[in-house]
Amino acid sequence: MFCYELRVLSNSQPATRNPQPVGLQLIVKFIQLITLTLLISTPFGYWRDKTRKYSLAWFLSIHIPIPALYLIRRAMGLSLYYLPAVTVFFILGHILGARWHKPPGSR
Repeated sequence: MFCYELRVLSNSQPATRNPQPVGLQLIVKFIQLITLTLLISTPFGYWRDKTRKYSLAWFLSIHIPIPALYLIRRAMGLSLYYLPAVTVFFILGHILGARWHKPPGSR
């Protein structure tokens, strides 16, 4: 009977697989996430600017980094609440990569 009670008590608490970060830890993780988003999407923006619009390479340059950013966000324990910021910095990284590709006189 005692063993059964211990098992019931141990199973009654929900298992937290990936707890949400709190406070300063949350801010640091958010800054890391947007920095990684910029670092990952900038080379793909550079590649996208060199390809013909609506070609397969153009499509891949936009969509290849998305699963990586999804996995990074999930590994950091951040929820969908941060998706708008990730989207903004993803687009900003593509714009910076495209500007990096163009010569200084044509901007």
